[in-house]
Amino acid sequence: MRIAINTTFLSKIAWEANHPFFLNILKAVALQQTAHEFVFLLAEDNESIFFANTQIKKAIIGPMPKNALTLKWWYDVTLAGAVQKLKADVFICSDGCCTATKIPQVAMTMDSDFLNVKGFEKKPTIFYNKSFAQKSLHKAMLIITGTAFSKQEIKTLYKVQDEKIQVGGVVAHVSFQPIGWQERELVKDQYTGGKEFFLYRGALGQNEDIIVLLKAFSLFKKRQLSNMQLLLAPPEADLDKGFQQKLETYKYRSDVVIQKGMPLAELSKITAAAYAFIHPFAYGHDTLPLIECLQCGTPMIVSQRGVLPEIAADAALYADPALPENIAEEMKTIYKDENLRSSLISNGKERMEKFNVQNVANQLWDCIISSVKDK
Repeated sequence: MRIAINTTFLSKIAWEANHPFFLNILKAVALQQTAHEFVFLLAEDNESIFFANTQIKKAIIGPMPKNALTLKWWYDVTLAGAVQKLKADVFICSDGCCTATKIPQVAMTMDSDFLNVKGFEKKPTIFYNKSFAQKSLHKAMLIITGTAFSKQEIKTLYKVQDEKIQVGGVVAHVSFQPIGWQERELVKDQYTGGKEFFLYRGALGQNEDIIVLLKAFSLFKKRQLSNMQLLLAPPEADLDKGFQQKLETYKYRSDVVIQKGMPLAELSKITAAAYAFIHPFAYGHDTLPLIECLQCGTPMIVSQRGVLPEIAADAALYADPALPENIAEEMKTIYKDENLRSSLISNGKERMEKFNVQNVANQLWDCIISSVKDK
């Protein structure tokens, strides 16, 4: 069987870093299933050693258009034509966008939030998603998403039949691993002057989540009188001016450290070195940081809403993201109870088996094979 996979929307850097998460899974599937041929569609040539495997091929079809208005033509004519020319038996749409082809298609989306901006997606893709999401998903013979929560939302939002959506799991990058005591001390020395720290990795802007977190940290500091730091590691390289102005007048500004746009290698280190990771979003689908924490052995305080409990289970403490005092209470609990913190870490190690890349790759392959047999 020949499987074509669209990765034209990824840069060479993203390719080598196995980012986003599903590229890591697709690579694992291709390496495992040596009896089948896998053709990765690329925007430009890629000399990755990955393509030295005999069952893995590449096809250069050029970059996606920069003009949002021409993107639908590109998907339905250029991309569809390339897939037809390859005589593929299955086409995996790893960006969640199906095309106009009669070849069976599998749409992959980590969550139902794929209409929003992601760091690896370009603006034309976002426009296409918003305009044609429902039609695109209905073209797929199978939709694979990361969680049961997302499955339910896709089913409801886009009127997709339940049996057409499968939960394929999510995996973290291999860089996220536990670190030893000595390395942990070096990371703390580098970023927080040797002090313990809570870690937050969301955006810093005029959003309520970060404001609530700062209020919670104030309550924690006032009650505990500790030297605990709050390390903010936003993905964006430039800080919102409004947020900067608010931070200047923040009482515990000297205990807040900001490291913006960190490279993957450093992000994995601070995640592993954190005393606890805090993910207080009132609503969101970004589950990948939670799995990265599980893989690093880092305990978490997360929102009790949405998909997050499905991922973290008993490896986290839960708080109402709208209540600073509730988050502060959980900060205090994990700070004062070392036995509880150790228990969360232990639970996380057991939880990680569910998100093992080989297990998820096998699950994904089983979904694809069963769907093809049904056709």
